[in-house]
Amino acid sequence: MKSVLATAILIAVMGFSPNPVSSVYFFYESHAMSAEARAAISKSKGLTSKEATATNTLSTERKTNVIYTSIREGRLSENEIKGLAEGWGKWVNARCENQFGCTSDLNYYHTKEQAEKALEGMKKYYSDPSKYTISNVEF
Repeated sequence: MKSVLATAILIAVMGFSPNPVSSVYFFYESHAMSAEARAAISKSKGLTSKEATATNTLSTERKTNVIYTSIREGRLSENEIKGLAEGWGKWVNARCENQFGCTSDLNYYHTKEQAEKALEGMKKYYSDPSKYTISNVEF
């Protein structure tokens, strides 16, 4: 569900047309859920504030796993993008190693240069080996 919502937000922001006239460049990415998502999970588990803080502190003691794919190109409709996002979400959820769950992001752009810049920015953001384990995966 999260991946479908993320795709819908990207479509709204990017102004994506269901019938593109040019190629779309995209890559998949997954990382640990945000602090807000962790807080919501803790609350849904009925943890007290003290327990939630202790649990969230434990999560910072281990490295966050980040995975991504190479950039791909395709002429995709909105429904095809939703299908790809759902497939990635299922794949990630079956393999998630982060304590509080994983995101399943489908990042797409109208030019290859935009996609390359975004992918390099993501790699740079997660480049600290003391905090992250980052790897390219085949999907």
